[in-house]
Formats: sequence, C-alpha cells, structure tokens
Amino acid sequence: MSEKIEEKILKDILTTGFPLEMEVANEFSRDRWSVDHNSYYIDKDELKGREIDLIASYFLNNRTEVMGNKYFELHYIMPIEIKLANKKPWVFFTTNVTNHERSMGYTIIKNTTGFKNKHYEYYPIIKKYSTKLKESIGRSFYEAFSGNGSRDDIYKALTGTVKTLEHLVETYPYKEYEGDNDFSNRFLYIYEPTIVVKGSIFTASFSETGIEVNETDYVQIAFKYLSPNYERQNYHIHVIRSDKLSEFIANKESKLKNLYKELSDFEGIS
Repeated sequence: MSEKIEEKILKDILTTGFPLEMEVANEFSRDRWSVDHNSYYIDKDELKGREIDLIASYFLNNRTEVMGNKYFELHYIMPIEIKLANKKPWVFFTTNVTNHERSMGYTIIKNTTGFKNKHYEYYPIIKKYSTKLKESIGRSFYEAFSGNGSRDDIYKALTGTVKTLEHLVETYPYKEYEGDNDFSNRFLYIYEPTIVVKGSIFTASFSETGIEVNETDYVQIAFKYLSPNYERQNYHIHVIRSDKLSEFIANKESKLKNLYKELSDFEGIS
C-alpha cells in the first residue's frame, strides 16, 4: 500500500523547524502568557520587514481598577529566536564578569508611563527583581564542527532578537505618554531578548590548565551591536536550551509577581 499523503506531509514537517517552534510555544500555554508567532519587525539596517519566530509576553494587572487612577499593567516581553544545534553544537567563549559589569548589572530595557514616584525611586525595585548576571558571560561564539569556524546562525539569531526588541520599544503603545507622571494609568514594559536552542550548548573558558569546555543549559551573552541606525549598542541576551525553558519561565513568573506587588505597594495602589 502506498504511503498516505498525511504520512508524507508529517515526514516533511519533521524536516523543518516548525515542530520545535510549536514545542517552544507550548511552554508558554499557561495563565497570563501569550505568544505571537512569526511576527514582523522593521530592520532599520536593511529597510525591510523581517520575521522573528516568537514573541512571548507575560501580563499582570489589577483587574478591579481597569483604566482607573490606580490601574497598573506590567508586561514582560521576550523576542525569541528558535534554533537547532544537534549536529553543530553552539560554543560560547566566556570570561568572568568585570567589576564594572557587576556594578551595572544585567541590562534592563523598558518603557514606563504614569508612575507617580520618581524614576530613581522606583527603579531599584525593578532592578531588585530583574535578571542577575552570572559569574561568567559569553563574549564570542561559533558553531562547532562547521569546518570553518562558522558563526552565522548564532549571529543572525542575536541580531534578530535585538532588532525585534528595538522595534517593540519604538512601537510601545503609550510612547507619547512615556515619562508623563500625570498620566492616569501605570504601564511597565520590560524586554529581554532570548534564543532557545534544541541541541547542545557549550562554554569555553581559560583556566590554569588551559581551555576548559563544559556543556551547559543556559548562558548569558554580552552582545554589542554597532549601527548608525540604532542608538543602543549593548545588550544582554539569554541563550537557553529548550529543556530548561519551563524552569526559566516558572522562575521568571515568580519574580514578576513579586515585582508587581512591591511596585503596587510603593505606588500606594495595592
């Protein structure tokens, strides 16, 4: 009996990246998360629309005060690129975080509107619950066993997430009211670019005995992107192995709930 068309289609689907995209999106099928698939952003270097795999968003608000003077929305937004690294493991060259980096902390990229307290007063609360820098951080990268030290897929994923981030920051829906303390409602949007990898991730670092290579399920990348079309240059990016994502999400949810509560208390709207 000839192979059914459904079986042929399934085999063909399994050769693409769509199953992994569906698998990752399913991790966000929980309360207060939403996912936009294959969203477009404007690449200001190329002056064209480009596509990112997913934009995952977590949302908190005080529902009883909808659009009143005590209303507060918090959005945590992850522009996500999804990549396979089964045959060519991703390798990140890491060094210890410097004292200056430690004092600055993990890069917080956000939009805020309507907070009654001064930015310098409530920013420490945001920082308290933000991502913390690990002891070491990725500086450079390549794809192992590529034959020529290729890094194209990793670089494209990094630039795709940060350009999507910049597009989201620029199209923030309350942009015209940003920094307006007299606006009746409070909005906080936090953005963290992320790459989810199915396959192997390794770090390479110097030690007293030479270069050490270790497998990992998570690494933070310090990524500097220079372009006359983008004002911001420095970013931190999460690179997460797909089987670690559920734990990452749960940890992030807990911190965001605590952030929301403490900011609400500080603003006197809890």
